[in-house]
Amino acid sequence: MTELLHTFAERSRERAAKLDLQDLRARLADRPAPPPLQRDTFDVIAEFKRASPSKGPLNARADGLEDAVARYTEAGAAAISVLTEPTAFGGSLSDLTRAAACTDRPVLRKDFIVDDRQLLEARLAGAGGVLLMAALCDADTLTRQLSLARELGLFVLAEAHDAAQLDRIHAALDRADRGTVLVGVNVRNFATLGLERKRLWTLRPLHRDDEIYVAESGMHQAADIGVARAAGYRMALVGTALMQAADPARLLGEMLAAGRQP
Repeated sequence: MTELLHTFAERSRERAAKLDLQDLRARLADRPAPPPLQRDTFDVIAEFKRASPSKGPLNARADGLEDAVARYTEAGAAAISVLTEPTAFGGSLSDLTRAAACTDRPVLRKDFIVDDRQLLEARLAGAGGVLLMAALCDADTLTRQLSLARELGLFVLAEAHDAAQLDRIHAALDRADRGTVLVGVNVRNFATLGLERKRLWTLRPLHRDDEIYVAESGMHQAADIGVARAAGYRMALVGTALMQAADPARLLGEMLAAGRQP
């Protein structure tokens, strides 16, 4: 685990320690089910985030959450990702709740989840999915969290940065009582914050035919989506490019078209 990921994990653990498991479960008792994740030949998870460690604060659209989510939805995003990490990304659970209230697509909680209580917290805030990073847990923890996500009706984006983490995800999937699980390959290097696009190809031999792979980070234009599609990915998660685009709906449409070409 890099120093940066360790810092994020410790901050996340401190936030989770303040949560009461019984209270969360009691409050979830009458919550309606989140919208299911609908799939096409190629899909994009469109992300809303206010800032990032690599880019700093993003443009003024960060203040127009409802407008951004509406644009993503109308342009055909399969799901909406919302950063809830507060320190480096400026996010909050309030952002997630607001996003879920203005779309009929499932909303993914993107954060550095280290505690089971954070899955219940996400569901209570309106999430339809959660990001689980293999870098932050062992296979046993990941197995338990996958099963808990299914119990809660959440889809999972299980994220890997290297072959060892991808193996960890596969080991957990082989044992978990899983529901809808996407396997993400993130090309962001958390030590340098640079991009290692070759990961899309170097990890390709480890793909399983029965799983849906998601290309994460570095998806800036339609051509990048074409590369991911050629490498066998069936989804992409796009954040910074959409947040900075003059016309995010148009860019998203171009990306979907590139991914759905024969």
